[in-house]
Amino acid sequence: MMRPVKPDSYDRPGTRARRLVNARGNFVLDAAQERVRAERVAAALLEVSERLSTLTDPDEVPGTLVASIRSATGASLAGVARWSSETRRVTFAAFEGVTPEEQAALLQLDPGPDLGIVQGGLEGRSAVFVPPFDPVDIPVAFAEALGITAIAGSPIVVGDHVWGFLVVATRDGDPSLVEHGAELLRGFATITATAVGRTEAIAELERSHDALEAAVAERTFELTQVVEELSRANHAKTEFLSNVSHELRTPLTSILGFTDLLLHGMEGPLTPAQREDLRTIDAAGGRLLGLIDDLIEVSDIEAGRVELRIEPVALTPFLEERATEIRSLATLKNQTVELDPGTAPAIIYADEGRLRTVLRNLLSNAVRYTPAEGLIRISATGNGDGVRIDVIDTGVGIEPGDHERVFERFQRDAPADVPGTGLGLAIAREYSRLHGGDITLESTPGAGSRFSVVLPGVAASTTWREPGT
Repeated sequence: MMRPVKPDSYDRPGTRARRLVNARGNFVLDAAQERVRAERVAAALLEVSERLSTLTDPDEVPGTLVASIRSATGASLAGVARWSSETRRVTFAAFEGVTPEEQAALLQLDPGPDLGIVQGGLEGRSAVFVPPFDPVDIPVAFAEALGITAIAGSPIVVGDHVWGFLVVATRDGDPSLVEHGAELLRGFATITATAVGRTEAIAELERSHDALEAAVAERTFELTQVVEELSRANHAKTEFLSNVSHELRTPLTSILGFTDLLLHGMEGPLTPAQREDLRTIDAAGGRLLGLIDDLIEVSDIEAGRVELRIEPVALTPFLEERATEIRSLATLKNQTVELDPGTAPAIIYADEGRLRTVLRNLLSNAVRYTPAEGLIRISATGNGDGVRIDVIDTGVGIEPGDHERVFERFQRDAPADVPGTGLGLAIAREYSRLHGGDITLESTPGAGSRFSVVLPGVAASTTWREPGT
């Protein structure tokens, strides 16, 4: 019967601890030999720990471990077996000190939890055994065929589960394995568990990293495809709006032209009712034409077809023209329009037509959102080398959270009966930015708004420069 010889190993009824004897009798360690043994154990543990500390792949642990343990202990053979909780079987993963034929025989073994050495390991116990071996505990015939005179085993516990087992054996009766093998293997098993946990964590991190990289690459590809599809769709939409707007503008212009002829009596006198109807048609057509013009401008901006014609603009006369234009609308609401050229430079360099659109859109909004008898003020001041043109009103104001939203396309805060397309501010900001400037907004609900067109020095230079020079 196989006998465990360590007190902390599992014992079967009727077994007793034995010591391996050599030709001279029982082996007894004196104090000096005990110190040597302790130093040898510490050195062996350090050697194995150092070798395992360099590993990053859990599959490298068994091979490195058996080579390190055999080298450190001087055991005749060493092995690492993996435990599968699914199959409930042990499979050897690495060997040292056995021939290829013996390895093949080991691989054919199919030990399960009923074998004593496996059962003890699953219960967390380490043990050293010497002949006579018990077939209930280990395969006796195989142990005798290998000429084993002592065998030790210890479980490798990673986290809360048994990862595998360490097994070492000697063929020459090495007393240190018999006397201290269980202690040594427990140390090896602890070091191995740490190495396995670390390498498995590294491997899992690498797998997660690879999976994340693959997911990111896949998502990036998908997003690229979506962006390309959206870009194509946006381009198609822009072309459609541009084509449709141009197609609508031609007949609408004709309608407004004939309406104007009728209103001027070119086709004969009109009754009061006819004249009122024609004025309604003319007003509605004018609003529709404004919408179409806005759509054409937005389409041109999106398609990158807007090219600025930079030229010298006399700023004060330009602002006076804008003030005169808007007074005709402001008068209908008894609003006051003021102009203060301030300290602005006499000449700026800009695309006069685009800048006219910017100011017209801002002033139209000011009239639209300012109550009757309100005030609209236009001012201009030098801004370093540039210029700032302010359009100030005493209108309804804009909530702070909507200051950026009002510049988005088709965004309107007005009631349904207030005319407008929701494109004016978007177009005004785009044209300002094409000049290298921007539009800023300061507003307080109920107290009015200040829209500031800020143009950089190149647009406010007092020296004429050809575009691109």
